Amino acid sequence: AIQRAAEDIHRRFRIISGKREAYDQWRLYMLFLRGAGNLAAPCCWKRYTHSWSSCGRSCQSQHCRSQAVDMGVLDRYGDYTSAFNSPSAGAALRRHGVCRSVPSEAWHCSLC
Repeated sequence: AIQRAAEDIHRRFRIISGKREAYDQWRLYMLFLRGAGNLAAPCCWKRYTHSWSSCGRSCQSQHCRSQAVDMGVLDRYGDYTSAFNSPSAGAALRRHGVCRSVPSEAWHCSLC
């Protein structure tokens, strides 16, 4: 789907982040809670005390389940912008079944 969207707009997409391990997702979520990172889903949905050991090893985020990527598009000059910040890229992705699944993140993409 991403390849077909890229061909439609004659641009390349760059995937910045794909599958994550549970610990990586937990670390990103802790940065978010401290105000030092972007919005991130918790690695687990049970109540825990901000320690990795209390979360466990399972991960429920779309990244941990291989259901999302963070990506952008390169323009003809090689400049990068988040995938859904480019109107043509966003439209092409939607036509091929790729959605912006987190409204506040123009780079977070998953299959619809």
